[in-house]
Formats: sequence, C-alpha cells, structure tokens
Amino acid sequence: MGADVLFLPSPKEMYPSEDMTWVEVTGRITQVLCGRTRPIHFRGVATVVTKLFHLAQPDRAYFGQKDAQQAEVLRRMVKDLFFPLEIREMPIVREADGLAKSSRNVYLKPAERKAALVLSKSLFAAQKAFEAGERSTQKLTDGTRAMIAAEPMSDIDYVEMHALPELTPVHGTVDCPHLLAVAVRFGTTRLIDNVILDPSK
Repeated sequence: MGADVLFLPSPKEMYPSEDMTWVEVTGRITQVLCGRTRPIHFRGVATVVTKLFHLAQPDRAYFGQKDAQQAEVLRRMVKDLFFPLEIREMPIVREADGLAKSSRNVYLKPAERKAALVLSKSLFAAQKAFEAGERSTQKLTDGTRAMIAAEPMSDIDYVEMHALPELTPVHGTVDCPHLLAVAVRFGTTRLIDNVILDPSK
C-alpha cells in the first residue's frame, strides 16, 4: 500500500508534558481477553488514537484483525464520541507457514517459533470444523484449547470466544459473527491470534 503523505509526530510532540486527560472505554469490551491481564492498556490506546484522529482528521482508519479487541474498542470509541470517520478492519497477515506476523516473533527461539505454529493450526482447525457445520461455541473453543495444550512449549493465557460486535457474551451457538481468540506464551514471548466465525459467509 502506497502513501502520498506520512504523518509521523515524535513522542515529544504527542506527549509534551505529563498527561492529565485520558480517554477510556469501559465495560465488558475492555475487561475480557487482553483487558483482563492488561487493565489500563486500552486506556492508553484510546487516548493516543484520539489524539491522532484529532490531529490527522481522517475519513477512514485501518486496523488489523490480529488485534481484534483493539479494533472493537476503537470502533466503540468512534461511535460514542461521534468521530466523523470509519474504522476498517484488515485481514491478518501471516508468514508462509501460517504464523501471524508480529514484531514479537523476532523474540522467539527456533524451537519456540516452530511450536507457535500450533496457534494458526488450531484456529484453522476450528474454522474448518465451523465450515463443516459445527456451531457449538463450547466444542469449537474446547477443540482449539486442546490442540494448543498438546504443544509442550505452550503456556495458555486464554482461549475464548465472544460475539461480535463489541465482544458480547456467547450463548452456546454461533448464530452471528463470533471471534475465537487465543493468547499463548512460548518462552517469554506472548502471542495473540484469532479467527472470525461468521455463519452468514
């Protein structure tokens, strides 16, 4: 993707003094998944993105599906604060072997890098089962967790399913778009990945 103009403010420009104002999206949407172990993370995200939106005045903003919770949080923020822009979520970009691209991948040791492939394999297996007709949220989640747990080098943070939009509770059956998301540590490196299961497609 090319660009005609690059807006790249320095940290000093974005944070000229100690912040006294924060933007925070509250409720379940920031309490589940990564919000459970990183309770103020999304406050920082919402605040800096609000600054960028005000400075750049975009018509559209693009965020990756790999950070699906972040995209949902920002979509809700845009709705609540009447930002005149559209949030667009872009597909996950993967390595040739299926591992979701991430800046954290460089910290994986060779054996950990190989073990981490279980993330995409387990999610793709769930997606295949879903496409074959499986609609039980419990079975799809349990199957994903079991595949990851079978990898000795994995240390599971979460394997969860939430309904979209806004990560609302599931009710036993995938009858609308659902996010199946995982967070797993391999050594000291924590990786996230997900698939969206959409019965309308």
